[in-house]
Amino acid sequence: MNEATSPQLKDAHFDVCIIGAGIAGLSAAHALSAKGLNIAVLEKSRGPGGRMATRCIDGAQFNYGAPSFTIESADFLAWAQAGERNNGLKIAGNRASSGHYYATATADSSINLLARSTFTPAHFYTLTRATALTLVATNLWQVQYQVENAQGEILSTGSSHASKIVVALPAPQAAALLAPLPQPFVALASAAASAIYNPCWVAMFTLSTPSNIETNPFGEAAIKATETQLAKCIRQATNSDTKGEQWV
Repeated sequence: MNEATSPQLKDAHFDVCIIGAGIAGLSAAHALSAKGLNIAVLEKSRGPGGRMATRCIDGAQFNYGAPSFTIESADFLAWAQAGERNNGLKIAGNRASSGHYYATATADSSINLLARSTFTPAHFYTLTRATALTLVATNLWQVQYQVENAQGEILSTGSSHASKIVVALPAPQAAALLAPLPQPFVALASAAASAIYNPCWVAMFTLSTPSNIETNPFGEAAIKATETQLAKCIRQATNSDTKGEQWV
């Protein structure tokens, strides 16, 4: 939902404003809402997910963010096996080498399911980018934002207020938002700015005929680091209605 379809955001006051609707932001929203707090979640993209990103192109589905994930605790395993996630995720048995479970999306689902099934806040604003935070008074923050279309063009701007702020963003984005704040928030901005990211390019493509490339049960092809600069090469799980072979 954006500002036009979600409950009024402009000039509203919330107990907590959460910036970012990835797994971290939605988990925080779920926990805080369970305590009876009035929560708003702002997300600059078209929907929730963050790094759990899925894109559909000409009917084909590509998990181009995090293609898989590990499960290290019994609580996380139980959550992954509950509700719609039970049929939407493929979870490997306990691996002797690491003691962890390994999971990815099934052919009829997407990795984005992990985010979409976490929690949907009542006040959820997509295509809404937080542009500035101002501490107006003790326990009173002003959140400036801009509403964009899918092409990133600014449609409107506004501000709302919250007693508390949760910044659930990747470190570089968090650093940019926190940098203008005074003490004692300088340390938070500095910590976020110190995070070093190693970016990578992601290619999504379809083969019209089978490749006959051997993969493990999760679609990962064996890659020799001495022969290629590819970090991973993953055949996407596809259902019977999808033509060709999809790779990330």
